[in-house]
Amino acid sequence: MRLAAAALLVVLSACDTIAEGPQIVRYSGPPITEADAVETDGYGGPRLWSVDWIGLFSGTTVTIRRTLLCGDECGQTTQFRFTEEGDGGLPTSIEGSIILSTWPPDNVSSSPLLIDRVEIQDWGPEIYSGIVYAGSGRLAQPVPFWSDDVSVAVE
Repeated sequence: MRLAAAALLVVLSACDTIAEGPQIVRYSGPPITEADAVETDGYGGPRLWSVDWIGLFSGTTVTIRRTLLCGDECGQTTQFRFTEEGDGGLPTSIEGSIILSTWPPDNVSSSPLLIDRVEIQDWGPEIYSGIVYAGSGRLAQPVPFWSDDVSVAVE
């Protein structure tokens, strides 16, 4: 019985050392600028990131997104949704997705992104910037984001 209890304690201790979700850390490289984060779609238009900051009693959600046109009737949005809890430092979690919208007919599909690591340079209130590193899937390379286009809503 003591051996089983000891084994359970070792297993539970190991669970505490496993990271939950992607690692979110401070960025320490060369400065990220708006120019680093702009992407040009197939139509030659520069596409910038935008930020929606929503403050709730339960915490804050910050959604950063950019949409590229992928045809006359198609848009592909890369979206990162961060959750903040507590003191307003770095976000505590992130979810990523690629959203494909086509029209007509109106059709929207979403695919989750596996994210390994996020490095945050600026975290509000005027500028949000950093780099997202994906684990696999549709983001083959690091994705820099930078935005001073911030919309705010408070509950």
